[in-house]
Amino acid sequence: MTAQPQCCRALYANGVYSLSSASDDMHPTLAADCCMHYALMLYLDAAVPQECGTPKHALFFITEPVRWCCGSSARVLEGGVNETHLTGAQALSDYLLDTWYVHDMPRYGAVSCIDRNVTALLRFADEWRGTNVNVFLYNSSSHHQAGLNLATYYDLFIKSFLGRDSAFMRYKVELFNEPASQSQLGFIFIGALVMIPFTFLPANPVAWVVKERQCGSRHLQDLCGLSFFVYWTANYTFDMLAYFVTTLLCILIFCIFSRQDFVGPDRAGGTFMLLMVYGLTSTAGAYALSFLFKEHSSAQTIVMGVGFVAGFLLLMLVYVLALDPSNVDTSDKMRWEFRLIPSYCIGEGLIGLLMLDSKLAMGTATSAWDMDQLGWPLLYMAVELPAFWLIVLCVDHPAVRRCLQRLRYNRDAEPIIPSDEDSDVEDEREAVYEAGQMGDTTSDVVRVVNLQKRYGNGNIAVKGITFSIFPGEVFGFLGTNGAGKTTTISMLCQQFLPTGGSAYVCGYDIVEQSKEALQCIGYCPQFDATLDLLTVEEQLELYAGIRGIVRAEWPALVDALCTLCELTMYRKTVTSALSGGNRRKLSVAIALVGGPQVVFLDEPSAGMDPVARRGMWTAIQRAAGHCSVVLTTHHLEEVEALADIVAIMVRGYVRCVGDKVHLKNKFGSAFEVSVRLASAQHAELFASFMQAAFPDAVRSEGEGRRLVYQLPRDRGFGDVFQTFQANKEQLHITGYSVSQTAHSADGFSSFSWGHGVVVEGS
Repeated sequence: MTAQPQCCRALYANGVYSLSSASDDMHPTLAADCCMHYALMLYLDAAVPQECGTPKHALFFITEPVRWCCGSSARVLEGGVNETHLTGAQALSDYLLDTWYVHDMPRYGAVSCIDRNVTALLRFADEWRGTNVNVFLYNSSSHHQAGLNLATYYDLFIKSFLGRDSAFMRYKVELFNEPASQSQLGFIFIGALVMIPFTFLPANPVAWVVKERQCGSRHLQDLCGLSFFVYWTANYTFDMLAYFVTTLLCILIFCIFSRQDFVGPDRAGGTFMLLMVYGLTSTAGAYALSFLFKEHSSAQTIVMGVGFVAGFLLLMLVYVLALDPSNVDTSDKMRWEFRLIPSYCIGEGLIGLLMLDSKLAMGTATSAWDMDQLGWPLLYMAVELPAFWLIVLCVDHPAVRRCLQRLRYNRDAEPIIPSDEDSDVEDEREAVYEAGQMGDTTSDVVRVVNLQKRYGNGNIAVKGITFSIFPGEVFGFLGTNGAGKTTTISMLCQQFLPTGGSAYVCGYDIVEQSKEALQCIGYCPQFDATLDLLTVEEQLELYAGIRGIVRAEWPALVDALCTLCELTMYRKTVTSALSGGNRRKLSVAIALVGGPQVVFLDEPSAGMDPVARRGMWTAIQRAAGHCSVVLTTHHLEEVEALADIVAIMVRGYVRCVGDKVHLKNKFGSAFEVSVRLASAQHAELFASFMQAAFPDAVRSEGEGRRLVYQLPRDRGFGDVFQTFQANKEQLHITGYSVSQTAHSADGFSSFSWGHGVVVEGS
């Protein structure tokens, strides 16, 4: 082998240059001119040319082994078919075609460097003037070869400047189709699969928020003094800590499987930022959506479904449409709207990271932070984050809610007084009005004046009730289900505002001074507002902390309440494992935390067996020695055992009020008259008759054609019967019954019993 000049030794540097494509892996020996890059030679294997002249002409081509051209004119070296003079790209093209069948190995490309013939043809274009044109020829049967030739040329161009030391450098070139082809659906599908688990994560926070509101725990926490900002900050902090752990695990999995698409040096920060911003935004969005639901399981299911549809199906729709050039504009328009959904944004960002390499190669992207990569998804979510919190603030902040409710509030609403109002109820109202006119706001702990609640559908649940409760009293609301007892208690505990009238707790107006009034209240709702995953002890400590009781006093407080409510043996038991009766005991214990001045108990013994019920009564009696108690029930026995003052509610009205002895004397041994009229139009005529014939009669139930009245026993049974019989036709009575009544432990719904006379019309 002839010794080569110094220039040729540099030209035939023995470094191996690796090229990869969809179907070929080329390992050519690279040549770089030590002075200039005029002549370059690529081989399909590692063979080295046997001789070389000093390169003076800008021609080279990719060909079979041990073939190359250089010198003043290109020539085929030893082992070729003949000596061929090439004067330009056209001659090179003709030569390649003429010698196609002569050579053993296929040729994929060639280049004519600084082709003067082509340059002359382009001189008419201003942008090409003074430019030397390189012409590339490629084998069209190899679809990737055009891009591969260009990549090879630029790599060799750089190599020519790096000199001899660059011969040992190894490069890798990847080719991508533009516009995208169906093969790139793999990137889209991978990104969508990675994104799917993240679409499910917001469903967990929304479930717990709705659950707390559904069971009443949220209202109970607010009543105990929990700040709006503390509540949401605590929830958000916990949810984000859990999400942060999930994000770290996801990044760790990417690292374990060497997914450089996500954890490469130039995109690990982008991946982490995308996942964290999505967590911040999607969780806040879940909180904003929580107000649309009343049931936590449906909230979890729907939020999960919306996240999946938006994050997977809509994402696939947009990218599949983009594969068709005719639908690119439609796809781009859809992106702007779908980015309003956080789960779509994270999917778009992940796919952008997966396709970043191809876009970098094509020059359509410069980094992972480009707007078309992570920029738009991150920007959208950054804007949505405060927007979602603004929704939470506007919908859930107590001040905002109360402002909206006050739009329907009328303090001076017209009193609703039934025509057959009991004299005791009238006397109670006059006494409350008189105390209000005198400015006395401290003698009673609860004062209710013309309290009304009208719902949006026009139904009036509470119809202008008026009463007062004094310190140390146990005030019992007695009535059937739907009488308005729970609605009254809910208004006094500020679960919602009244629509008319006013109420004062410890001298504070529940509308104008709501915060001060709540500090005086303990509340046991009709349905248990307990948290299933906390133990009895943890529940009591939670509300003790909200009440502001110092931590050092918690053990003594928990001991006292567990002893009082007979929960000592269940102290370490989670609430979900408690029986219904023990849950009610826990609800009463929570109401007593902090020693409130007024305790509202809404049917505290509901669902209890007789033994547990009597234990509950004992606890309430002991608590009543330190506070006033407002009790609702439909059991006469419970009222008789606990209440000092009793108010009987029927269909939103207080029909009678007074102490137990007075009510027993007035209604305990009386008559019940049940009347059926020919038409509801005669009800007013019958009411006028009852007011005139029996001034002390009280209508206990019934509307329309059927009416029930309670008559005091100041008239004989025969006298009552004869009065109705004599006026039967005049009053359009089709049937009536007169029976004796007495107290019954079975409840107000069975207040009357005994023998009676029933008269049916003919």
